[in-house]
Amino acid sequence: MKICFIADGNSIHARRWIEYFCQPENEVHIVSTTYCTSPVAGTIVYNLITIGEGSVEINGIGVGESTRAAESQSKQSISRVGRLVPQSVQRSELFGIAYLLYTVFKFKGKARTIIAKLQPDIVHCLRLPIEGYLGGLVGYRPLVLSTWGNDMIYYARKYAICRWLTRKAMSQADLYFSDSLRDKYIAEAFDFSPSSPVGLMPVTGGLKFKELPVYHKNLAAVKKARKKL
Repeated sequence: MKICFIADGNSIHARRWIEYFCQPENEVHIVSTTYCTSPVAGTIVYNLITIGEGSVEINGIGVGESTRAAESQSKQSISRVGRLVPQSVQRSELFGIAYLLYTVFKFKGKARTIIAKLQPDIVHCLRLPIEGYLGGLVGYRPLVLSTWGNDMIYYARKYAICRWLTRKAMSQADLYFSDSLRDKYIAEAFDFSPSSPVGLMPVTGGLKFKELPVYHKNLAAVKKARKKL
């Protein structure tokens, strides 16, 4: 199966989802809304935010531009924003929502072009703000949408444009994953079809215990205690 995720390629929650599908029988693509500096093994990454148009990173190897150059430009961009926009404004919610909408509408065409060329079997948007909004504007089906935390209630409740984008995305979702039953009913209020399938599950990403030093320390203690039994 060819799967295309619209996701923040640097999000640990998104990466845990994507890793599960990186099997030999699947071809996994990521349209990343941030510059993905460490792609998930076995995926092909298309960065919406890049140095040059058409720059793609495949399994950590830059095609067209290098990761180091991209990171350098990212730092320069942050520096420019810092000079032009006061810190107090950068920390404000209105600045954040403005940047969110700027990202969505700037990259919808690029995302649509990438997905149209890929022709995946399914598109899965991991998170509603930005990723889900993009999925709704791209209009590719079948569409799977996952929401986490306050995705369904915070921005849509406060901003009319976000309500429109939420309705646009939910009306096209063929499958919806939520971490609460509450959001299922809210999704239906935003035009998600009650007859479409829903999956309810916690999607906090989880931990890989073997990567934690305390895991190995406790494991050694458990083995030592077992020997005494």
